[in-house]
Amino acid sequence: MAPSTSCRTGSAWTRLPWAAASTRTCRRCRVTPSASSRWSSTCCRTVSVAVSDNGLGVPAEIADRLFRPFATTKGRQGTGLGLYVSRQIARESGGDVVLARDADGGRGTGARFVMTLPTTAREQPAPERAAAPPSDGAPAARLAGVCVLIVDDEAPVRRPMARFLIRRGAQVYEAGDGAEALEWLSARSADVILVDLRMPRMSGIELFAKLEATHPELAARVLFLSGDVSQLAEPGNTPVPRERVLVKPVELAALEERVAQLVAERTAL
Repeated sequence: MAPSTSCRTGSAWTRLPWAAASTRTCRRCRVTPSASSRWSSTCCRTVSVAVSDNGLGVPAEIADRLFRPFATTKGRQGTGLGLYVSRQIARESGGDVVLARDADGGRGTGARFVMTLPTTAREQPAPERAAAPPSDGAPAARLAGVCVLIVDDEAPVRRPMARFLIRRGAQVYEAGDGAEALEWLSARSADVILVDLRMPRMSGIELFAKLEATHPELAARVLFLSGDVSQLAEPGNTPVPRERVLVKPVELAALEERVAQLVAERTAL
């Protein structure tokens, strides 16, 4: 990528604060490598795009949770997914999105977000021999052969988990709510069912109650996802095993560990 070129950062760029408005009227932007970009003798390895304003800045107590899913300062007007999705997309491309912090804690100096992405230009490596196939004793992906159904109405939250579990060897299916999951489970089965508690049409708690009544063996395979554990105590809700609740945002390593643990527990029975 040349020091100044057209930018195709796609939906990650349009989800950055203030950037969406500008990209609605112009599909091209100028990208200039920042002073901190890494350089080699043949090419620029990364480029950075900064989006900033001159407002009140971002207080430290808010900055710490900005990139978490469902974190918003706009009340009901915001989804709390814009920065989270931007960072996920950037990281999948080998880059990142960060909030640039100032010495005064972000108060009174405006907010500045920086997206860093690798360039398309790469140094051509010397030809290598084809890698030898793994030996019979090589470890397989930890979740190889495990079938996982992810039930969550928020695709930007659901899909990063799905991609991660697939990379770990799992076979992954997705459903947008409890009703869709029930329809899927009427014809198939899953080793682990990851269920968001709060969803339209049929919540995770309602799905769990139906599985307990009709397919208790499937109810025993449910792990719950929740950004608000207080809903577990709401009157009339089916009791949910607290040890099977993963609090959002879920660390991917912890997700893998819990899925593997549940499969191991079932295998030991």
